[in-house]
Amino acid sequence: MLELRAVSHSVAGSPLLDGVSVVFLAGEICVVLGLSAEERRAVSRILRGQVRPSSGTVRILSRNPSGRRRIRVMALGAEGASVEGRTVRSFTERLVRRVAGAAPGDADLRNALQRAGLGGREDFGLKAPDAELRLRMTLAAALAAEPDVLVVSDPFEGIAHEGVDRLLDEMTSVLLETGAAVIYLASEGREASVLRGTSVVMEQGRLIQSGSAEDVAGFPVTLSVARAMAHPCLNTMRLEIAARGIRTEDGASFHPPEGLVLPAEGRITLAFRPADLKLERTSPRAMRVVVRSDGEEIIAGGQFLRFNSVHGVWRAAGAGGPVSTGLMKSVFIEPEKVMAFNSDGHAFVVASGPRSDG
Repeated sequence: MLELRAVSHSVAGSPLLDGVSVVFLAGEICVVLGLSAEERRAVSRILRGQVRPSSGTVRILSRNPSGRRRIRVMALGAEGASVEGRTVRSFTERLVRRVAGAAPGDADLRNALQRAGLGGREDFGLKAPDAELRLRMTLAAALAAEPDVLVVSDPFEGIAHEGVDRLLDEMTSVLLETGAAVIYLASEGREASVLRGTSVVMEQGRLIQSGSAEDVAGFPVTLSVARAMAHPCLNTMRLEIAARGIRTEDGASFHPPEGLVLPAEGRITLAFRPADLKLERTSPRAMRVVVRSDGEEIIAGGQFLRFNSVHGVWRAAGAGGPVSTGLMKSVFIEPEKVMAFNSDGHAFVVASGPRSDG
């Protein structure tokens, strides 16, 4: 278990952590979102005890206090440097020694290598292993070392997008098998949706929302949380509501469909995920918007349709088939799929019926 209690820390005058209190439990995966690459590296060092925070307490407890004298903390992908002259087995064994303070048993190491997808490659000589091989060796070391805390940050750096989805699926069960309190510092929302577990979203050093990945994605409390959890982006529509009616940013009139109840006045942002933007009307209540097709694109291994509108660039899941570039097209969103945020970015309810987040 790892506990942060009122932890604050700044880097170059900017708040990295601002009074953060959170507990990461053994045997669970917690995905942390909302941090830049530089912030993820800095937070990782604090979690691993390499940097003392400006204030507050970072406490790590062994998951087996009666049988261990040493707390085991490990960073996935960050352990070890030189691989020259080593084999897969000897490199992995070296990582285990660094974390656990002792070499693993032969059977434990063999099983860990097998589980990490390295069975039959134990004696493979290393010169300059590719990023995936290094990741698999570190996963094997985590299984054999049985760390109390496992901090994962940017594990897929240097790995082609087509391989990331496959590895992410594999990692989910392997990370749980380590038995550690797994803290996964994510770069995008899809990692949270695949890994499940608990999601924690940060903004300007503060913990904004935490809960199950499904709940945080389905019911974000702020616009920043919705953006952090969305993949690959969040489609948004800004409206101004006044006595003269409802207008979009370009001054066009907006007529809310049945089932969408908007406030009497003010500036708001409507938002919805690419998966909720449909090319065909799915019900009489669906909100219709005319957009211009801008082709297809592959993002992080997923296929998406791209559209231009007065509201900016929108994306839809590519399962509906290709649409000719430049074609004017009607797209549809169900009212219960629409999220709404006020001018301060806080969420409020606009759907008159219960939301469905399947």
